[in-house]
Amino acid sequence: MTLNQLALQFMTLGQTQSSLVIFGALLLGGLLGATIGKPKGIMARGSFFALSLLMHFGFKLLVFASRFVLPEIGISFGLVGQLGLIFVLLLLFGFFYGQIAVARGRDLYGRSIAAVIAFIPVIGWLWFIFGPSRDEPVGDYVKLPGLLKGGLAFLVGVACMVGVYFLGKEQRRITQPISDAVAEIEAEIETKGIENLEIEPDFGLYIRVGGLKMTLDSIAEAERSGIGEEGNPLLSASVEDDTLTFVMSLVDTVDPQSVDLEALNQSLVRDYCEDQLYRPIFEAGGTFTFDFRSEDEAPLTKVSINEEACAALDTP
Repeated sequence: MTLNQLALQFMTLGQTQSSLVIFGALLLGGLLGATIGKPKGIMARGSFFALSLLMHFGFKLLVFASRFVLPEIGISFGLVGQLGLIFVLLLLFGFFYGQIAVARGRDLYGRSIAAVIAFIPVIGWLWFIFGPSRDEPVGDYVKLPGLLKGGLAFLVGVACMVGVYFLGKEQRRITQPISDAVAEIEAEIETKGIENLEIEPDFGLYIRVGGLKMTLDSIAEAERSGIGEEGNPLLSASVEDDTLTFVMSLVDTVDPQSVDLEALNQSLVRDYCEDQLYRPIFEAGGTFTFDFRSEDEAPLTKVSINEEACAALDTP
């Protein structure tokens, strides 16, 4: 099983299972922050409140900004690259959160191990904000800018909380079309049954999720399933990994002496270039190559369709 296939399996996990995986990544980052980072000093509740929300806002901002680079990562590295980026962001958030949790735990209980309480969802975080400091500090307070101390820290925390809310709202607005599409598919499956479901593939979405190579492999596999069926002219379908080219060999019964093969090729290029279904593949750098052969499999003509060929159609 490939890494991309494992990544696809993760995408199909239920809400509870995927949440546990995400929480595990945060815990791993927190463990690294509490040990490798070797945090020192103690931290007051106001500073913890401000820093934890500042990090949450930063994390949300990075996730929001990553939507601009995730498609490119998907083209180059597939779904495993996209999930890998999000996993790294979770580790970083957990790392720095672990560091401030250790400092706050020392202020509350005098021991670094108390940081684990901060990782209890909601309850632990709230206790670390409202819990009183020890009467006898076990060290010096961590040096922080004035904005992250006292009353100003509270204002910074509230500002970050507002920022997190609006970023989340905007993210939900952007992803709403995807959620609506999924809901529509689920409704069709419920009424028609999955065996009767007819959905036109969205290759742009496939590329963003699994990468261009996986998308072309999926197309080739689907085409190969029809080889040998009556009336199917396909001889073979494969993908050239180095050039990201999908190659199909087909039997064509035309007479090359009486038909303008070049005109037929140009017509095929135009049909594919104007079909919005395939545009995302060409824009991502993919190529379709049609290798037409006679009934005795002698070469007739070959035509390649990609972004360059599509652009040439519009060139006088």
